[in-house]
Order: sequence, then structure tokens, then C-alpha cells
Amino acid sequence: MNRFLQKLCYVIFILNLIACGSYKKSKDGVVDGIYLYQNGVEIKVNSTYQAFTLANDSFSIRYLSPESDMENRKIYSAKMAGFVDVNELDKIQEGMRISDIICFKPGSGMAPNTTGKYDLFSLTNKAHHYLFYLNDKNKRVRLLEKQNNSLLLDFEISKIYVNRRQIDLFHMRGKEFYIAVLIDKNLNGIIEKNELFKFIIAID
Repeated sequence: MNRFLQKLCYVIFILNLIACGSYKKSKDGVVDGIYLYQNGVEIKVNSTYQAFTLANDSFSIRYLSPESDMENRKIYSAKMAGFVDVNELDKIQEGMRISDIICFKPGSGMAPNTTGKYDLFSLTNKAHHYLFYLNDKNKRVRLLEKQNNSLLLDFEISKIYVNRRQIDLFHMRGKEFYIAVLIDKNLNGIIEKNELFKFIIAID
């Protein structure tokens, strides 16, 4: 990509950011929102199948989540799955029971490393990254901000694991992959509006 196109993409990225505004709750009070962050720039994911072209460098997926209530056994998490086939996104739809989805069903959460975090973002249609924040010691994502009973959380991606290979994003240039993020905000086990986000990541 030449310098002019790089500048043009950056301007579009910034204009989208300004249009999106800050983190907020929906009109019914439900926390929602998925954001991509790279090199100091942040943009909101607004629609299903929205495509983003990112530099071949680490980036973060930021999201708003209800705060877990340990006393009442209400544990909120984000289930994040990555795929090499865009058709896998079509298999995940609003109205489905989470237990019926192969990559999100109980027991399909991938184990983190010994520090409790994920070093690699795995592309597989059979499992997901199980992300949560309970406190400073028990967490798999980074806490950026607390807003009343909501948490702004950050999950960084710097390396991809696919076909038993570990790949730096630098070597993913010209390739794309697909991500589905599910946050069951009312813990009823069913995908409802504003709980599922699906988007495309292309690495430049």
C-alpha cells in the first residue's frame, strides 16, 4: 500500500472513531460494544461482517462487560472464537442456544498459559478463548476502566496459532481471519440482540 492510501485509510479510521463516540450503555441500560485498538487509534465495531484492515502489528479487542457478582454467583465472560473460514460465522446466529454451538458449548473454552492468560490467538472452529475479569489476581484480560457496574476490558492479540503453527502478525500480511465475540449479558444461555459480534480482520 502506497503512502497516499495509508494516509487515506488512517483518515477514514479517525473519522469513524469520531462518529462512534465514547463507550456507553444502550437505551435499555444493557452494556454493549466491541472496539478495535491499534497504535493509539480505537474504532467501534458497528455491524456484523464489518471488515477492518489493520497493520501487521499487535492489536487489542476491547469490550464492555457487566461486572461479575461473585456473591450472587453471576459470572460474566466473553467467549471469543477465531476462524480461517468466513462460513463459520454463519453458523452462529441470534436466537441460538449457546450450548448448541460447537465453538461455544460448555467445555470448549481453551486453557490459558501458566500465567492465566492467552499468549496466542487460536483459529479453530471447535473452541474459544474464555475471557473474564474477577479481580486483579483472577483475570484473563486487562481492566482499563470501571464504569458503575460495567468494566471496560482489553484483550491483546499479537500472535496467531493455526494448523499447529505459531505465526506473528507480521507474517500474516495479505491474509485475513474472522472473529466472533459472544457476551451473554443476562446469563440465560441464549444469544440475544447486542450479545454477538462478528467481524473480519485483514492484515496489511
